[in-house]
Amino acid sequence: MGSVSIKIPPLPTLLLGLHFCVWLGVSLGLDIHPDMADHWLWSKYLSWGYYEHPPLVALTMWPVNLFGAPPILALKVGSVLFSVFILYLAYQLARLVFAEKTAWFYLLILESTVYFSFGSVFWHIDQPYMACWLLGLMVLVAWSRSQDHRLILLFGFLAGLGALSKYIMVLLPVSMVVWLVLSKPARVLLKRPETYLGGLIALGILSPNLYWNAQHEWITFSYNFQKGLSGANPSRHFIAFQSSQILLFSLPLAASFWFLWGRGRLKALQGWRNQEPALLLLKLTGVVPFLFFSYAATQGRGADPHWINISYYSFFLFLAHHWSQSFSKQRAQGVFSFALAWNGLLVGLLLWQVLLNPLQLKPKQNLPFAKVTHWRETATQIEARLREYHLPPPRYVISREYHLSSSLALYLSFQPWTHSLEKPIRNLWSPRDQVIRAGGLLVCPDYECESVVRAAVAELGRQPKPLGMVETRGKGFVLRRLELYFFKAAL
Repeated sequence: MGSVSIKIPPLPTLLLGLHFCVWLGVSLGLDIHPDMADHWLWSKYLSWGYYEHPPLVALTMWPVNLFGAPPILALKVGSVLFSVFILYLAYQLARLVFAEKTAWFYLLILESTVYFSFGSVFWHIDQPYMACWLLGLMVLVAWSRSQDHRLILLFGFLAGLGALSKYIMVLLPVSMVVWLVLSKPARVLLKRPETYLGGLIALGILSPNLYWNAQHEWITFSYNFQKGLSGANPSRHFIAFQSSQILLFSLPLAASFWFLWGRGRLKALQGWRNQEPALLLLKLTGVVPFLFFSYAATQGRGADPHWINISYYSFFLFLAHHWSQSFSKQRAQGVFSFALAWNGLLVGLLLWQVLLNPLQLKPKQNLPFAKVTHWRETATQIEARLREYHLPPPRYVISREYHLSSSLALYLSFQPWTHSLEKPIRNLWSPRDQVIRAGGLLVCPDYECESVVRAAVAELGRQPKPLGMVETRGKGFVLRRLELYFFKAAL
């Protein structure tokens, strides 16, 4: 079994440095994703809770606002740095559980997936949650080796902190409880006061968010329960979930893991009893979330494959251990070359569609790809239209859903606040009466503007001034057509 050292050998250090340079370069060629822009708005309006999620991502983004300049570059650098830190933690976990060679294979596996490579350009709620998950795993593994019960207090702190990012952090303590039942050496924790004190520490850290929810009709919990447990097409969502997670976490790598496990080739993963406690813990922290989210995919209206990122931390660690024990150098080079090539192909095709639209999709069809490009041009066009009509920079930018207004709020030079017509409960910083008094700019895609304008008029109680349409083009194709309307401030 291995150990942790702050310093890591030159080759992994070089790979992490290369990761930072490559994905920062890719990020500089793209615009900030709307979800990331939305989280940045949260960081400008700190609260103990938001509509869909707890607040930790906003707290991690808050330092970006200290620079005083437009935060776009800082957000891009911060996102990739955060991802490098997570990969560093994963590497250290592998060193702690196994050894240096396994950790190197593990790092190569993670780098060969779309999620852990290209995903570095996005700063999202999963990043602080994944960091806390990995640190929590390291603490429990360290306890299993040392029996130092003070570590359980640290685990409680990390569990509470992770829950401030995503409530599903609870799956780590749940996995720990199953571990205590199945692992005889770990059962001593059931009799230790540190276990229950650690739970109280976790609850104490989460308590400000719980209090915020209690003051807001438990909106975050009700939203997530409704999203996760209602509105599903069970068979379609389950198939979509399982097939897409294979692609997101690499077809050759994920398929290799499931094939080897199914054939009983992953020796460190076999059996449930009389197993080294740290290995059993890792197995459970892969299986428990995987089963939970596979079930949730049959119940809720969403089936996002990135939900099981935490499972693949464990799954790929076992795969890395197997390959580090059984692969020749030539075979390892072949496998990782193929996995990296597959990852490069998928990312390359995605960037090709984003930048050049080879499929010639119309703006509505191309919307998922257009979310990360040419927002600066759109913002410049909108500012020119406001000057043309001699209108002051509005305090609010209004749209049906928050993605459009969040991107504009970031890229417009006067950085307005957003107001969502579709989800008014999200408007912590833009209550309806304030928007009525201050006025705002309504922005909508041309294909849905008729209904959006009606909704805005019903919301604000008066007719806006039409400002015409702006059209943003990519290289030979139309990215977005937005109609603009201006609501004057109420007298």
